[in-house]
Amino acid sequence: MKYVDASAVLRILFAEPGPTVPLAAGDRVVSSRLVEIESFRTVDRTRLLGVLDDEQTVTKRALDAIHVASAEILAAEAPGEPLEFWTHDGRQATAARSRGLAVFGT
Repeated sequence: MKYVDASAVLRILFAEPGPTVPLAAGDRVVSSRLVEIESFRTVDRTRLLGVLDDEQTVTKRALDAIHVASAEILAAEAPGEPLEFWTHDGRQATAARSRGLAVFGT
């Protein structure tokens, strides 16, 4: 089972360089519904060529915490099935590692 956050999805969407989530037939990929929200926000921000202000940065960090919590719940609900937490966000990777998740993509 692979948990992906918005940065993992956006790397593929924008064809950014670096590691991407390796997918094979039958792989189980999960995420929080936040991926849709965060992805739309990033597309809008890119379209406008804006820069995050302090309020947006705080909101993004709160959303990251929900991603980590969602992955923890999924891992607990599927004992014996390893969970890979995929992110390209360094701060989110640190948060996920601090909770004992196996982090990939950074």
